[in-house]
Amino acid sequence: KQREQRVRRVELIPKSLNQEKYIDLLNDASRLIIFATGPAGTGKTLLSVAEALILLKTKPNIYKKIKLVKSIIQLRNEELGILPGDEKEKLKFYMMSFKDAFYKLIGEPNTNKLIEAGLIEFEVFGQIRGRSWENTILIVDEFQNITHDNAKTFLTRFSNDTKIIVLGDSGQIDLKHKEDSSLEHLAKKVKSQPEEGVEVVEFDESEIVRHRLTSYFIGIFKEP
Repeated sequence: KQREQRVRRVELIPKSLNQEKYIDLLNDASRLIIFATGPAGTGKTLLSVAEALILLKTKPNIYKKIKLVKSIIQLRNEELGILPGDEKEKLKFYMMSFKDAFYKLIGEPNTNKLIEAGLIEFEVFGQIRGRSWENTILIVDEFQNITHDNAKTFLTRFSNDTKIIVLGDSGQIDLKHKEDSSLEHLAKKVKSQPEEGVEVVEFDESEIVRHRLTSYFIGIFKEP
């Protein structure tokens, strides 16, 4: 009963038609790979984490854990080495955007319990590239920083009872050569060559649900 109440806390009311569509796709067992693209503040990460928690609770025979993944590409003029602690401690800082979403939805104590139980795992992209996963909800954030070759290696290792959620914003590419980013190219290819079980949801600036100044500054930085 306590677990049931905890899951109910994560239910969110969609604030746009695209958010509603995205939630429906995440809960559809036939949708195996979902790409969600668009600017910051459109709810991509929060909705993904919320629905992953619900799926973990409501479909335990299919999904055994949530795996959260990022690529270690440093922000321009920033280095991981400036963060305190060893490599493991540094990665905790890097994964905080995921943890913040969990904290907001179910609180820090409940999040830590799920991590300790092995129901939530954090990994960098280099550790999961080329591997296979079963009974897993796999959320990959910052996919705009994944190159074409790495995206191919990753997406051609699909396994049974796995849902892959790909998140990214082509406006925040940190790769040295922006043309190496696979996100936009891959989303266009998937849309032009549709396949059952694969979906693309494209959020735009009109759907930003974060603070109004998020949209304001996105516009500012788009100007030459």
